[in-house]
Amino acid sequence: MLKLKHMIHLWEVNSKGMDFRIGDRVIYIGCTDEQVSWGASNDDPRNLLIEGNIYRIEKVESHTWHTKLHLSGVCGKFNSVSFKKL
Repeated sequence: MLKLKHMIHLWEVNSKGMDFRIGDRVIYIGCTDEQVSWGASNDDPRNLLIEGNIYRIEKVESHTWHTKLHLSGVCGKFNSVSFKKL
């Protein structure tokens, strides 16, 4: 049941105006194990990013149920729910 609630939360976050674009600034807000594994092949931002820091989007991969972000100066792709658009 918890996994279903988490999936619904991911969908709600990605469907409420979180229209990420190249060049946007985002703040890393942290993540869970489930957010890292959602959609496969995400990198774990907890070892690469600092919570509360601001990053610039270099590339956006939009999928049906999730979006992956590539950040300028950072190797990897990350689940968009780990970020808040500024």
